[in-house]
Amino acid sequence: ITYTHSVTIQYDVNSPTEDPEFNDATRTVRTTIPVVVEERARFRIDDVRTDAQIGGSGVATVTVANVGSERARDASLTLGSPSDDLALGGGREAASFLGTVEPGERRQIEVPVAVAADAERRNYTLVGRIDYTDPDGIARVSEELRGGLRPLAEQSFSLAGVESTLRVDHEGRVRAVVGQDAPH
Repeated sequence: ITYTHSVTIQYDVNSPTEDPEFNDATRTVRTTIPVVVEERARFRIDDVRTDAQIGGSGVATVTVANVGSERARDASLTLGSPSDDLALGGGREAASFLGTVEPGERRQIEVPVAVAADAERRNYTLVGRIDYTDPDGIARVSEELRGGLRPLAEQSFSLAGVESTLRVDHEGRVRAVVGQDAPH
C-alpha cells in the first residue's frame, strides 16, 4: 500500500533556529518518506442503537469492529458518556468482555442505559476504548473510540372523546379514549 503525503518545510540557511526570512528564494524538492502502518488490531464503533426513552431506561446495543490486521485476545470494551443526562451500567462507565476478536470481525454488546427526564432528544457522545492482548502477548489499549446514542422520544399520551357525568360531591362516570402519541 502506498500513501501520499505532502509536507512543507521552511528554514533559513543562515539562521536555522530563528523565524524564516521570507525574501529568500524558495525551492521545491519531492522526496519519498516511508510510512509504516503497524500490523495490529484497530477498532471502531460501527453502530449504536437503544430502546431507552427520555426519562427512562433500556439497553444500548453497541457494534464494534476490528478493522486492523491482527487478532485481539481477551478484549474488553469500556464505554463512558461525558453527559450527565446519560448513565451507562448504572454510572458514568460500563465495561463488557468481548473475548477474541479476529480482523474484520464485528461484535455486539448490550449495555444498560438510563436517560434523564429533562434530557434533550439529541445524539449523546459515547467515548470508549478496548483493552486487549496482541498475538505477542503484549497488553494494548486501542485509540479512543466514539459513537453516538440517540434516545427515543419521551412517552406521551392524549385523551379524546372525553365524556363525564362527574359532579362535585357526587359520584359519576368519566369515559375517554387514551391514545399513545410517542414514541410509535
